[in-house]
Amino acid sequence: MPVEVVEKFESRLITTSTSPSVELRYAIRGTNDDVQARAALVTGSPTLYDPWGSGLLFLPRDTVSIQPVGDMLWEGIVRYGTVPQTNESVFSFDTGGGVAYNNIFNLEEQGAGGIPRKQSAMVPASRLGDDTRIAV
Repeated sequence: MPVEVVEKFESRLITTSTSPSVELRYAIRGTNDDVQARAALVTGSPTLYDPWGSGLLFLPRDTVSIQPVGDMLWEGIVRYGTVPQTNESVFSFDTGGGVAYNNIFNLEEQGAGGIPRKQSAMVPASRLGDDTRIAV
């Protein structure tokens, strides 16, 4: 007899808040083996659940639990919820290659009609020699 997973009528307890959650309840029939019952529940329940049917928010499966109810009969509960945030931040930096620009200065030159024109310039440090003097 194959293992059967059927969602119960009293299923779909939905909690709306800043951390929404959903609880789906199932009846699992056809086995007395808890490993087989749990595997059937994981296979027979969605990995993600959209509580509002909008396609904008999908809650990931959080926990899967089973409890024996009778001979070859189990109750299964699948909870979906948001992934809890931690107080840790993860950063990644790529520092390889490129040219270091560490000198920024303003240049002033004569424009059309003798009007001064200011420009900002970035020069690679490798292009500035020891005798280079820049007035800022």
